[in-house]
Amino acid sequence: MVRGIGNREALFRNLPCGTGLVLVAGAILLWGTPILSGMAFVGEGAAAPSPTGGPGETKPTMADNSPCLVCHANFEEEPLSRRHARAGVGCVKCHGESLDHRSDENNTTPPDRMFPRSEIDRACRECHPTHNVPAKLVVATYLERCREITNPEKLVCTGCHGKHRMNYRSIVWDKRTGRLLGPGEKAAE
Repeated sequence: MVRGIGNREALFRNLPCGTGLVLVAGAILLWGTPILSGMAFVGEGAAAPSPTGGPGETKPTMADNSPCLVCHANFEEEPLSRRHARAGVGCVKCHGESLDHRSDENNTTPPDRMFPRSEIDRACRECHPTHNVPAKLVVATYLERCREITNPEKLVCTGCHGKHRMNYRSIVWDKRTGRLLGPGEKAAE
């Protein structure tokens, strides 16, 4: 079922600053789901998209990431997030439902799952077990997307396939333990 009320930007254009967040939060509290996303909701038991996309097969339903995009707006246009959402794979597939995180107005509760750099490749291989791309294309993509990484030991999937990082981070957790880090404190890798 598709939920939405049209163009989100047009809806919020004439509202006072901050009103949009209150409307989305209210919709989630009242109906348990956002109504402003304009995207289809992929819930429990939704069929996985076919990797072949052969004749007679339906296109996957776009994942509804709107509960996450309320705070993490920079991911709406981020290539990795968009590509996965179009394939019906939402934020919850990797990060869990994260209900406590989504409900925390103080922004101190971590998501259910986070991935330190050392675990990114393993997490990606859960759905993408092989990287069967011709070497010529790998090198061309590397030169285009992630040339700044000069140490091969530091190269992970998200180095070339979307940065998947917050543009601005005011709260930082140790991604391995979920512990809230203090100002200037670094997570142990």
